[in-house]
Amino acid sequence: MKLTRIATTIILIAFSVNIQAQNKPLTTVDPPEQAAGPQLRTMLDTISYIIGTDVAFTLKNNDMNLISESFNKGFTDAWHGNDTLFTVEQAEAIMVKFGSELQARRQKEKADKDAAAIAAGKKFLEENLNNEGVAATESGLQYMVLVQGEGEKPLANSTVHVHYKGMLLDGTVFDSSYDRGSHNTFELSKLIPGWTEGIQLMPTGSKYRFFISPNLAYGDREIGIIPANSTLIFEVELLGIENTKQNQQP
Repeated sequence: MKLTRIATTIILIAFSVNIQAQNKPLTTVDPPEQAAGPQLRTMLDTISYIIGTDVAFTLKNNDMNLISESFNKGFTDAWHGNDTLFTVEQAEAIMVKFGSELQARRQKEKADKDAAAIAAGKKFLEENLNNEGVAATESGLQYMVLVQGEGEKPLANSTVHVHYKGMLLDGTVFDSSYDRGSHNTFELSKLIPGWTEGIQLMPTGSKYRFFISPNLAYGDREIGIIPANSTLIFEVELLGIENTKQNQQP
């Protein structure tokens, strides 16, 4: 098991000042008010407690479900040189089996989650296509014109200035240039396929809403709070175009 950065740092400090031999009252750190139980009277008490909490946080953050009483017994037995319930060989065999089962369970959970996301997106797009004002391209990209501009349309290799808002199907906003108070500048050729295709439909000054399936968005990648295989909704306002290179291929 790897120690996290805070635990490693604490151990290095402990060795450098030989803190194991210093079991002295705290001088630079005031102990917090403590409930009944072990009291943090020395620096070694404090460091021991911090490492304990750090290990616990690390395990919890990695979805490890443990019984704290059993963990404490195992730690105490090993720390004090008592006989442990399992030999090293037995423990390794159990952990290998547990690891395989855990990996299989997580793979199944991910597969189920991905399938549910794909199904939800497919159902949404099928129903959405029946809504007034929604059109679709050959690739399956769906869009709705909110404001139709009269300016030039960009090419696949254009650089564009846009305001936008990105949402999950449940309405959760995962990104918004409006919220940041500043528009963005992008090279269309470097964006997700749904954007590269969709923004080329827009005359400058337009505002469109795009409904983008996973294969035209981020696919099976999880991006920030965007789950893998998500169908996404974007509202995009095309403010301007620059560096349109007529003779280059995207």
